[in-house]
Amino acid sequence: LWPEISGNVLELGPGFAESLRFLAHVTISDGSHVVDSNTITSYTALEPNVFLYDQLHKNAETNGFCVEYDHKSYPNCKELGTIPTRDNMVPFNIVRGTLDDPDNIPQCVLDNAPYDTVLTSFSLCTVKDPEATIKNIIRLLKPGGAHVFIEHVRQPPPGDKRVTEDNNVNAVLWGKIQDWITPLWSIIGHGCHVNRETGETIAKVEGWKSVEYKNVRPVIDLQSRIMPLSIGKAIKAANSSPTFDIFIKHILHPPPRDPLVVDGGHINGAFWGRMQKLVSPVWNFFGHGCYSTRETDTSIADTPGWDSVEYKYARVGGDILSDFLPMTFGKAIKNSQ
Repeated sequence: LWPEISGNVLELGPGFAESLRFLAHVTISDGSHVVDSNTITSYTALEPNVFLYDQLHKNAETNGFCVEYDHKSYPNCKELGTIPTRDNMVPFNIVRGTLDDPDNIPQCVLDNAPYDTVLTSFSLCTVKDPEATIKNIIRLLKPGGAHVFIEHVRQPPPGDKRVTEDNNVNAVLWGKIQDWITPLWSIIGHGCHVNRETGETIAKVEGWKSVEYKNVRPVIDLQSRIMPLSIGKAIKAANSSPTFDIFIKHILHPPPRDPLVVDGGHINGAFWGRMQKLVSPVWNFFGHGCYSTRETDTSIADTPGWDSVEYKYARVGGDILSDFLPMTFGKAIKNSQ
C-alpha cells in the first residue's frame, strides 16, 4: 500500500516514521534515494509525543524531505540541523496533536486540508475515541481521497472471511487473552488497546465510498499472537447526502455584547471569562480532562467539510456553576460534495 500513497499526505501518530522508506522514491544526481516529489507533494506528520521528534526529524531528512515544525502546536520546539535544500524538496510538517478531539485539531492540520491520503499505522489503538478520529479523517480528506491503514486489532473470530493468513491460531483463546490484558497494557503501553476491532470501526462510519481490508494472524512470536493485523484502504465518497452535526457545548465566555448571545446578557462575560482561564488547569485535572476555556464553536466552524455552521450562545446563569459554563449550541451541515 505504501508505494501507492500520493499527493498531499497526513499521517497520524507516525512515531519515528520508519515507514517513510516504503513511499515512492527516486534516485537523484548525487546518488541519494529520496522521496519522489512527483508522487508526494506535501507531508504532514501529526504526532503528540514530542520525545519522538528527534528521530522523526532525522528519518524525514534521510528520505529527502524538507522538515519544518508547527510552532503554534509546539512553541517550544528545538529546531534540528536541516540538510541543505535542493530543488523539488517535499515539505514535511511536524505538528503536535491528535484528531480524536474535534474541538482541538491543530490549526496547521486544518490549513493544509483537504488531503489526498490520510495514513495510520499502529496509531488508532492509542486514540481516546477511534470513531471520532475516523470521522475527522473523513472531514479532512478530499472527495475520493484515501485512508490507508495498518493496525493491530482483536483476534478476528474463527471463519472470518477477511483473514488471509490464519496460521492455525486459536482465535477464541487469544481474543480472550487480549481482553484480559488490555486494561494493564493500555497503562504501560501509552494508551494502546490490543482488543479494538479497528477495521470494523472504520467500515461502519458513514462517508466512505468503499472500505476494503484484510486480516492477518501472524505467528512470529508471543507478541504477534496478541497483535493480529488489519490492513486496508477506505475511499471517501465523492457524493453523499448532506448530514448534520447538532451540538451543545460549554465554552469560554463570549466577549461582552456579542450579537450571538441570545440569553443571559446581564452576566459579566469578561469577569467570568477571566475566572475560567484562572481555574482551567485545576478544573481540567478534577473534571476528567474537561476544558472550560475552549472556543468550540469556532473549532467546529474552522474544520473543513461543512456547507454551513450556525450557532448561538447562552450565558445560562442561576448559580456559580452555570455562570462558569456558558453554552454554545447549533448545527453544522456536512458538504454534499
